[in-house]
Amino acid sequence: MDTKYKATPQNAGERPTDDPEFDQAMAAGHETTDVHVRGLFIFAGSLLAFLVAVLIGLIVLFKGYQYVDHWLDARRAHTEKGSTSLVRLDPDYRGPLLQVKPEEDLRWMRSHNEADLNGYGWADRQKGIARMPVDRAMEIIAARGLPPVSPGLTLEAIQRQRADPQVYGQVLKP
Repeated sequence: MDTKYKATPQNAGERPTDDPEFDQAMAAGHETTDVHVRGLFIFAGSLLAFLVAVLIGLIVLFKGYQYVDHWLDARRAHTEKGSTSLVRLDPDYRGPLLQVKPEEDLRWMRSHNEADLNGYGWADRQKGIARMPVDRAMEIIAARGLPPVSPGLTLEAIQRQRADPQVYGQVLKP
């Protein structure tokens, strides 16, 4: 393969072209042409115009949000003036409520849950349903046995009865 360009580490694997500037650059051993300044200015100008357009768009967007927020506040104030209800129709929501002392809240919650699990009390006093510690309930069931079941009921029927949602003792059927 006879070519006029010898493969060197700098141009290894490249295919020579018939471009005279390429021939000059190869003969000189470095780039002989300058950077196209016009292209750089066009790129920089278009980048600047894009950034300005994005900035203007964001300003318009946030001003729009601010306008809508003021409009909603005025609408809320107008609807609340004529309202006789104690409940606001459109509550003023300003974000989530944050816990001031989460560690203290967690300790309080765990202590109350622990008291409910390991203490005695009424779950529903009117029905006579009491709450007791789990260990004590297991001892009572082990000593007395399970409560009697009506004859003819299968385990599946008992589970279905217990799974039916109940409100104040009444079974809810769809």
